[in-house]
Amino acid sequence: MEGIRAIALSLCATVVITAILFLLLPSEKFRGVLKFSVSLFFLCGILSPFVQEDLSFSFDLPVSSQTTPAEQTTAAAFDYLIELVETNVEQSLYTAAEQQGCDADRIEVEVHIEEDGSIYIDQIIAQPNEPQNESALKECIHTHTGVLPKIVSYKGE
Repeated sequence: MEGIRAIALSLCATVVITAILFLLLPSEKFRGVLKFSVSLFFLCGILSPFVQEDLSFSFDLPVSSQTTPAEQTTAAAFDYLIELVETNVEQSLYTAAEQQGCDADRIEVEVHIEEDGSIYIDQIIAQPNEPQNESALKECIHTHTGVLPKIVSYKGE
């Protein structure tokens, strides 16, 4: 059915455009060139539905997201809150580690927010400055957060 509709649409459009071109013809001396051009256009217009692989003229409109602007704003706020909490906890751990003399090259904190609004620390990854600081850094982070951190190897090894 779509193929027949496409052929009919193509034929109608071609006839209308051809008629308009003949009406706009300025003088008789150009009629031969215009007839050839219009005939070629007419032939291409009639053959175009058969040459195409897909004979339908249906257009797929982009599907808008199912989330409302309020939901998007809430999700963005939660993402920002998570990023803010992670940054603050990391800075707090850097400061605590520095005060105890077990500096870290890297401390990464991953948190998530539950449905009830509570915030939990999923994982802490730490990398000490020096290999002898590994256990002290682990103990410092565990003391301050209650979470055993994953210690990655010292970069100098």
